[in-house]
Amino acid sequence: MKIFCEISVYNRLAPHVKPRSQQSTLALGYHPPGGGKDAENLFLIHFTAINTVGTRYKLHRNIEKVFTKFVLDGKTTISLKQPPHDLQIRCEPIQLMAFMKMFKGGLEGKLDPTKPSLSTLAVTAVPKKAVPVKSMTILTPSDYPLKGLPKTLTTLNVNGIRKCSLDAQILSLNNLQILNMSNNNIEHLPKRLGDLPIVQLDLSNNRLGKSVLSDWDWLDKQRIKSSLQNFNLSNNDLTFFPYKLVKLRKLMVLTLKANRLTRVPFAIRRLKTLRTLNLADNQIKSLPNVFSRMSFDTLDVSGDEMLTSPYHQHEPDSMPLAKSGDILRQPAALWQIAAMVVTRKVIKYGPYDLPMTVIDSLEEYPMCECGRLCPPNKIHFRTCVIQTRTNSLIQSLRLPILGDSVYCSDYCQLQHSGRNKAT
Repeated sequence: MKIFCEISVYNRLAPHVKPRSQQSTLALGYHPPGGGKDAENLFLIHFTAINTVGTRYKLHRNIEKVFTKFVLDGKTTISLKQPPHDLQIRCEPIQLMAFMKMFKGGLEGKLDPTKPSLSTLAVTAVPKKAVPVKSMTILTPSDYPLKGLPKTLTTLNVNGIRKCSLDAQILSLNNLQILNMSNNNIEHLPKRLGDLPIVQLDLSNNRLGKSVLSDWDWLDKQRIKSSLQNFNLSNNDLTFFPYKLVKLRKLMVLTLKANRLTRVPFAIRRLKTLRTLNLADNQIKSLPNVFSRMSFDTLDVSGDEMLTSPYHQHEPDSMPLAKSGDILRQPAALWQIAAMVVTRKVIKYGPYDLPMTVIDSLEEYPMCECGRLCPPNKIHFRTCVIQTRTNSLIQSLRLPILGDSVYCSDYCQLQHSGRNKAT
């Protein structure tokens, strides 16, 4: 008789060594094969995946004690005299009770030797331990498992099967770290995606920019903000930089190649861990001047339209111009003034001190050359040539990279714009 169980072998001569539980096969029978079937020839044999030959324990006059108090819970311990081992057994309760009944009958000599209830023990192969599936690649619709995806997956590649959404099977993979959904037709990302501990996410060659349903609320989730390090959004027909990407505080690699982006927000300065940024083949004419204060290993701006004169004034999105060309000024709101004071005085703050809308403004508003925040009523100029700090700068033409600068006052404009032009 055999049972499949977990066994810890405790050596009483080495009490300081903590036993390790192992998936095992425990067999009860007579040895050697062809010998007599009496109590003196009754043995236990313990197999593991490592010990495939097995360890034999003689039972006749060799039992120190048997602990059966927790048999109904699937636990028991058999203490042997020689060797001084305690076999701590954990098994499915019904199997264990049947095994212990047979074990007791064999010790008491009450088993009928003519019945094949106990076999002779030979070297018995141990079934291989089921290895959990960690990685899966799906390249055709027929490859998609009908019984569901294994819950143990850490890597999933679903490529080129025209999938339009992330279904509940994918969103329930709580161990998933690498997800590649490239070359599909995905237009919308569910909020539950932000609950997965994804480190690397590839959504290239989808349709996230073509649907009004596309939103980025999943990036508000704390788990994805603290886990995602590599994000590929190439060739998604995006017309704007997804605003909430700046909340990914662990992001190291961001690829936005081959979209229709026209600008990059000043709030990209929040991505303090970003080391590789690919903005190639977009419609970007200039970058925010915060790039001069960021460090990159690789910055790719090849194929972008950075060919306009860096010195002409242009109309910002959030601020109208009068017919005379003067900027229409409005007084800043009280909370905007308070936010600027917090930044200027370097006052520490957290979510329990300020509303999140104010914190977002503190971290995402453009910043003047003098270090002050610039609410939307301030002056915008495209004035500077950015000196990027990067180990590898990739450009189509070796031209200066143009930068958008923002000034909090006329004084700062006069102080800094001339200096930027000179560079």
